[in-house]
Amino acid sequence: MDFSSGIFAFFIGDFRFPDLKIGAVKFYYDSISDDFIVKDNLDLRYSKQIIIEDPDFMIFREFPVVDEDGEDDLVVEYYEMSELIN
Repeated sequence: MDFSSGIFAFFIGDFRFPDLKIGAVKFYYDSISDDFIVKDNLDLRYSKQIIIEDPDFMIFREFPVVDEDGEDDLVVEYYEMSELIN
């Protein structure tokens, strides 16, 4: 598995209905399998196509940066779904 792209998806239903959570909320993109996977439960996964097409998933990308004080930080930004389509 390779989660180094920093791309992940949130299932919006987990926020709207927290008592009915299906998992750890955050699905990481694995560039080897082309699936989105919950790191704590590798059996809980969705194909890239399902994540892209389902409006209940939002895709983001996180990447490390050094802030103006020289401290390590993490930036999270909305990731355009079409960028994942080969």
